[in-house]
Amino acid sequence: MTTKKISGRGRPRRFDLDAAIAVSMDLFHQRGYDGVGVAELSKTLGITAPSLYAAFGSKRKLFEQVLQRYAQQEGRWIPAIFMTEAPLETVVYTLFVRAATIYTSDPKHPGCLIMDSTRNCGDEAARVLTARFRQASRRSYPC
Repeated sequence: MTTKKISGRGRPRRFDLDAAIAVSMDLFHQRGYDGVGVAELSKTLGITAPSLYAAFGSKRKLFEQVLQRYAQQEGRWIPAIFMTEAPLETVVYTLFVRAATIYTSDPKHPGCLIMDSTRNCGDEAARVLTARFRQASRRSYPC
């Protein structure tokens, strides 16, 4: 008796998920959550909307993956500042100087994606998502 192994439905994915998250991060950072639609994401990624949904589940779930990557890559400097043994005045000064430098250094990506991407956003679930990321970052600081 032989058994056939049934593979997953549909065709194999023909795009790189990591690259898709990076490109999506660029779009969300430039225009915010509401400023980027599924049609534009699909077109920019070179895939169809059904492929986007198959890979990520929804625009919001893709956005969540973007926020996770952003927090891991771009937000690493913040906890490091709080882990120093420097006096509080030095820590606060360093925090503000680094934030001003980082958040203004790239005109294509002004500000903080987590802080700014859902400002004035009409999607409550997306606002809750960024609020969760902000809250998680607050809990990770020892002060």
